[in-house]
Parts: sequence; structure tokens; C-alpha cells
Amino acid sequence: DLQLGKIDGDSTEGIVNRYLASLAAGVREFTLQQKRHAISKIHLSFLGDCGEGNQSQGGNNMWRTHLTVTEQYRLFRRLELETIDAFLPYSLETDAVTVNGNHDRVQTQQATRMDDGHATEASIALADGLALNPARYGGVRIIVPSVDEGTITYDVAEGHGEPTVMTHAHGHQWPKGQQFRWWSEQALNLQSAGAGSFLLHGHTHEFDMKSKRDRTYICVPTFEAESTYWRQLHGDVARPGAVTMITCGTEWSDLSVV
Repeated sequence: DLQLGKIDGDSTEGIVNRYLASLAAGVREFTLQQKRHAISKIHLSFLGDCGEGNQSQGGNNMWRTHLTVTEQYRLFRRLELETIDAFLPYSLETDAVTVNGNHDRVQTQQATRMDDGHATEASIALADGLALNPARYGGVRIIVPSVDEGTITYDVAEGHGEPTVMTHAHGHQWPKGQQFRWWSEQALNLQSAGAGSFLLHGHTHEFDMKSKRDRTYICVPTFEAESTYWRQLHGDVARPGAVTMITCGTEWSDLSVV
């Protein structure tokens, strides 16, 4: 959750500075873990609310943004490229997955396709650009949801050892705290999202994690300094950052918030 364009706290400048500091810390963490693990692939996940948008809360958040929608997602696209470039020197196959959040929606006046969002469009535009330089970016794959899908589930290992099936989503798709109920209903009804051993999602602005046998959900934090309305209502300010971890099959290790 980058929430780019939001004026709360130290605004977009603070969000970008924290993101870049987190990226640098993530690269340092990667180099340390490379000495301990046989890492064979890099997996990057952008789990929605990449921009503040202008549609969430019925458009009521529009005044509290200082960037236009196009500026928000231009900035997101460039930060995604910065992230890919940061790991490029390690010459490992890299996937970058993007799903849309409720803030990324193009419109709410009419129900559009589930994949119709500004975040995924920014990533598609980036993929088009990377394709022009296969010598540099041939090992990078950008993945977005299929037509009219809001989630992505696939084996992120794909030929790099034991299958590691991850479901990528945004948490506005279920009531707060109902990750496992939503996930179990997907499995019961033979939907692809139910096949994941991991459920990665954003939305609630703070790190959260829970496991049941071979299923683990992880909610990533946001990069904003605060949500001012929420702080004044509850005094609550979440810790910003990104989640890093090593995975193999259904197992995870060395998880950090950086």
C-alpha cells in the first residue's frame, strides 16, 4: 500500500522517501539471506492501493490528495521500475505482481471489470517499456490479473524447486478479519484463489500474519506516515514498511518488516 498522492502526515514526499529507504533495506536483507539460502528467484508483490486515487469512500478523499490520478500512477510506475532495477544486478529471474485495491479503481459509478484499475494499467505500461529492452529486462516478468479477475494465484517458484503457490489480493474483498473465511470459501467452491498456500494482501495499513497448518496469510503495511482521520478517531498510527521473507513450498522463514 503506497497511497501515493495522499496529503496526510508528511504526504507523498514522505511516502516516497520511506519507500526508497525500505527498498535499500530490502536489498541489504536480500544480500544477507543469499549467504544463508540458495535463493533462485525474486518475487515482488504490489498488493493494491498503490495510489490514493479519487474513487474510494465515494470520492470523499479527493480533496485530501495533492497529485492528479495520472501523476499518482506515473509515480507508482517509476517506483516499480526502481524496485526492479535495484534487484537486477543479481541476475535472478524476477516476477513483479500487481493487483488493484479499492483506491486504484477507475470508477465506482458503474461496476467495471475486476481487473480495471489504475495500478495494473501502470504495471502493464511498464511491461510494455521493459519489452523494448530484452537484453536488460529479459529475466523480468510483470504479472497482473486476468480479465475480470481481482486476484492472482500461481506457483511463484515455477521450476525453481518445490512449488510455492501464492494468492495475491487486496483486503477490500472481504470484511475485516475474515481472510480465512474468504479463503476457505474460495477453496470450497474450487476457485483458483483457494489453491494458495500463502495469501498476500494489503488494505488494513498494518502488518498482520496468521497460519493454519499449511496456510499463511500476510497483510502488508502501508508506507504512509498516518491516516489522519483514523489517528484522530483512535490515536492509531501503523508502522510503515515492506515485508521480506524466504519461501520454499508451504514454508517461510526470515520474515522482516523493513
